[in-house]
Amino acid sequence: VLLIATAFFGVTDETGARLSLKLGPLPAIQTSEIIKLALIIFLAWYIESEGQAAEGRARTYLGWLRLPAIQYMIPGLLFVSLATLALIMMSDFGAILILGGLFVAMLYAGFQPRIFFTIVGIGLAMSLVVAVVLAFTWSPPLVIQQRFAAFLNPWSAAPLIIAGQPTGATIAEGPGYQIQQAIYATIAGGVTGTGLGFGYPGFVPLAHSDFIFAAILEEMGAAVAVALLGLFAILLLRLLRVAMLLPPGQVFERILLVGIAAHLFIQVTVMIGGTLNALPLTGVTVPFLSQGGIALMVNLIEIGLALALVQRLKEQTG
Repeated sequence: VLLIATAFFGVTDETGARLSLKLGPLPAIQTSEIIKLALIIFLAWYIESEGQAAEGRARTYLGWLRLPAIQYMIPGLLFVSLATLALIMMSDFGAILILGGLFVAMLYAGFQPRIFFTIVGIGLAMSLVVAVVLAFTWSPPLVIQQRFAAFLNPWSAAPLIIAGQPTGATIAEGPGYQIQQAIYATIAGGVTGTGLGFGYPGFVPLAHSDFIFAAILEEMGAAVAVALLGLFAILLLRLLRVAMLLPPGQVFERILLVGIAAHLFIQVTVMIGGTLNALPLTGVTVPFLSQGGIALMVNLIEIGLALALVQRLKEQTG
């Protein structure tokens, strides 16, 4: 409901995308961040409550693949499909990428490999069919087209169009400018960086949020950036270790931890890929580094849930 409301009544930003919902005097909230946490909790609950029955009633195909009855697949597919359609209308393809990754990771953790590969294979086949149909019948929003054009060539001289109106600028002066400055900042920083406070944050757009990693690379260098990635890796490995140590009966808790770890990993990967122009820009923040907001609140809630499970595990093991 939140995503659908945002798709139709959300606040339009300077690129023409609707990413936030404003309710009266309250600050605008980015509803896609709430949906990520909601998907993690929903899938963990559903796999715990229906996973065993789904595996028990699964049918075998081609001698190896196993597929649960359709009634066990509908709730999860319905949740993801409705969320994806709303996010397409909002032009928030970064959130779509994260939701898809979460769905796959949690299915992998919750089902036997034969069932997992069957569901993922069917999902990929359906996605391919939908992609082919959309390629001939649907034109992506201009904001997505121009972000992809900037990804392919940040110095493109193609005209920049916002909300259907020419701006008189080029893609190189719009979304391409962000990528250019991030690349320049990365090169300028080198291994050791220019020094804290000696960078040029005025030249890196959104250095406090979307491009915080570019600012770190410039002022602190690749050495500190790699160390930060190492800290993220330790956090993710600890989350997965706790998930493995939980008793077999605590399915919800185990799947929840896997979902939290997958969310953090995907978000960091997508953001760093966008900063280094290895992936199209998506507007995803870096957990615990980018300026706060609803995204930071969601990340803190996830870590709080993980710490609560760690404390429970300590009490159970004495």
